[in-house]
Amino acid sequence: MIRSLCSHDNYIICVEHDLSILDYLSDFVCCLYGTPGAYGVVTMPFSVREGINIFLAGFVPTENMRFRDFELSFRAKEGEGPDAGEVKKLKEMTEEEKAKHEALKKRANFEYPQMEKTLGPFHLKVEAGSFSPSETIVMLG
Repeated sequence: MIRSLCSHDNYIICVEHDLSILDYLSDFVCCLYGTPGAYGVVTMPFSVREGINIFLAGFVPTENMRFRDFELSFRAKEGEGPDAGEVKKLKEMTEEEKAKHEALKKRANFEYPQMEKTLGPFHLKVEAGSFSPSETIVMLG
């Protein structure tokens, strides 16, 4: 739908806060920053990967401008968070216990039933299935 609106003599501007959707939709990314009620700045267009990385870093290298005092990071560090006790416990396990533990984790799936939903002309049919806690699932349509 969005691609069909774009032509050689116009642009489509989409404001999106979900980075996975932004990555899927965009050809270029501009970062916006400022102070509410005072000023706002829009960066020059960057490639999608570079624009997302600039946003996460909080720093625009081409303008030598830091717009956030900290970086956003999605990396899990060992010894932090809700699984910290489990990490320490794993270090104390024998190889056989570790193998059993991993096998149990792989089997820890969430299951959902088959279902159908209709809203006006829209009809959705979902087959029964499952997913594990380590999976990231994004549905676009």
